[in-house]
Amino acid sequence: MRCRALFILMIAPLLGATLGGCQASAPGSTSLRIAPGAYTATFQAFKDELRADGFELDRIDARAGVITTRPHFSAGLATPWIGDESTIEQEFEGLLNRQQRRVVVKFTPIGNGAESEAEDLAIDLRDSVARDRDIRAQVVVHVERIHRVGLRPSSASVRLSSVARHGQDHDPDEPLWTTTVVEQDDLLAARIIRGVTDRAHR
Repeated sequence: MRCRALFILMIAPLLGATLGGCQASAPGSTSLRIAPGAYTATFQAFKDELRADGFELDRIDARAGVITTRPHFSAGLATPWIGDESTIEQEFEGLLNRQQRRVVVKFTPIGNGAESEAEDLAIDLRDSVARDRDIRAQVVVHVERIHRVGLRPSSASVRLSSVARHGQDHDPDEPLWTTTVVEQDDLLAARIIRGVTDRAHR
């Protein structure tokens, strides 16, 4: 444990210099307005961008306008080959906590210039472009923290932490780990939007 702490203190100044630009950058937009006729191509661009970022796609529903991913684990500084984090603070947070990210992209038709959801929930977005309607794509990245069920952390030392034992009535199929959404990562969502925009201009 001391070796890891010493290692972090040694590399922190270097990482601060290399990632300083990302730290100071503004979050940017987490949504994208899609012109009529460009929905199908943009939907595909989102799938390609998420795969390029290392995410495994879960739900792909072009009719309803939904793309979701499976959880993508990252340990911050301990996994430098994974680019989910955008700032040095996020890198340290990922190192100190077991975290994963899950992406949800929701496409919503825009009617009469008003950015409101369509009243008809059964609308097929693949056909909505025929009615000259713009579509808005909204990206939400959920940061989930992974917890050990029954863990009793010690304030004195990590080694003194313990795990509560369950009684005889405990269900053996109950998961040993649970997740909690702690925040939304708007920085990563904005990066996904920029990546999709870049693909559209290639």
